[in-house]
Amino acid sequence: MKKSVIIMNPESGKAKKLSGYKEFYDILRKYSYETEIMFTERKNHASEIIENLPNDIDLVISAGGDGTLNEVVTGNMQRKHKLLIANLPLGTTNDVGNMYGLNKTVFENLENKKLYPKNTIKGSQFEKPLFEFSGACAGCGQTPYVKL
Repeated sequence: MKKSVIIMNPESGKAKKLSGYKEFYDILRKYSYETEIMFTERKNHASEIIENLPNDIDLVISAGGDGTLNEVVTGNMQRKHKLLIANLPLGTTNDVGNMYGLNKTVFENLENKKLYPKNTIKGSQFEKPLFEFSGACAGCGQTPYVKL
């Protein structure tokens, strides 16, 4: 089973209205994810959480507003081994989520498979193993390689 962690800001707009978290586990279990929810307790806590996660986490879901997502991305950038991040907008404004069409209910967003379909170039880039290609410029002597 794959591992996922939800980093949730319990003070964000929509998170305060949630009646429980069972549905998060149920939805992610359908996609073969064993899930742990970790709650932020203070400013920059989301950054601390993701920086200290083990490398074997397959998916990190930022569940909060734009500020929570900012902290998660910032913390991930501090890691040597970057983790795959998804955004579950639970804030009041959710500018980033709206930009990507995530403006439905919380659970519709969690199951959103139309955002980046696997059969598109963009969607295929998020499939494991991640595909990395390093091209060489003409005449510089570097060897191009493919990393899976």
